[in-house]
Amino acid sequence: MTKVFCYGTLMRGHGNYEGYLTQSRFLGKAISEPAFTMLHLGGFPGIIHSGNTAIHGELYEVNQPTLARLDRLEGHPSFYERRPVTVVLEGGATEAAEASAAWNTRAPLAAHA
Repeated sequence: MTKVFCYGTLMRGHGNYEGYLTQSRFLGKAISEPAFTMLHLGGFPGIIHSGNTAIHGELYEVNQPTLARLDRLEGHPSFYERRPVTVVLEGGATEAAEASAAWNTRAPLAAHA
């Protein structure tokens, strides 16, 4: 099992949650360290590990087939790349997880206002 930090369309109530995470274990709402910049990439967000923004999201425990499906959705490793991230759950517990970020994006990026 892998812990995955999700933000944007993979969060509960958003477009990709139903198709990807309903069978995964929800561990809670979480926030990343303040070391990112949120990007607007058209119809979905992205983050880069550069900046001073903490990203609000959700932490899930996923099995290998779900992780593989998430990697295909995110275009890992050619568009988004899954990397380690530290998050803090609402109760204060710190967790090591993985997140998909726009590390490899070559297209022009616009910071989210």
